[in-house]
Amino acid sequence: MIVRSIFDCIILLLSAQSYTPRISVLRGQVVAWSGSRESGRIQVGEPARSCLFDSHTNFERNRMLVPATALVAGARVEIIADTAGGCRAQTVEIIDGAARLATDSFAPRGDFRFGGLVTRDAAAVITVRTRAGEIHVSRRPDTRYVGDGFEIAPPSLVNKHVFVRAGRDADGGLEAYQVMWGAMVP
Repeated sequence: MIVRSIFDCIILLLSAQSYTPRISVLRGQVVAWSGSRESGRIQVGEPARSCLFDSHTNFERNRMLVPATALVAGARVEIIADTAGGCRAQTVEIIDGAARLATDSFAPRGDFRFGGLVTRDAAAVITVRTRAGEIHVSRRPDTRYVGDGFEIAPPSLVNKHVFVRAGRDADGGLEAYQVMWGAMVP
């Protein structure tokens, strides 16, 4: 192809740069998936949304790369996808119980933060006494517990001064995403 003028050259450059990715995050349970290790289609959520994957898609579980065949129907996933011109998965994070989501590092969940003294610690609810009064917050299966800067298994929290990052559930109650306590470790 011969470029005849500067105008033709500018048109070629502009048309080559017209693609702008749109990044979206899809969360939910896998309804079904089809394909092979190299490429296929994942259906997530209710109603099911479909997303393509290929050999450039990273499948992860607990921050470790796994093959696409590790994906099973019913698994909870978080998909970071390019949705410009369809849906193409860039990263598929398979979430096991208390596993961290891929977006937690740059977009942590929970818009309600408070600190105080834990007065009651039941299996499902933690009661924290703050200056404003008592706050009851539900535990989630994926609530993270961080003591002295390290993520640990859920301990007894009674009489600990804690900092809680929480959000509202579907019924309007508070649910804890992260509970932290202790000193900063150098």
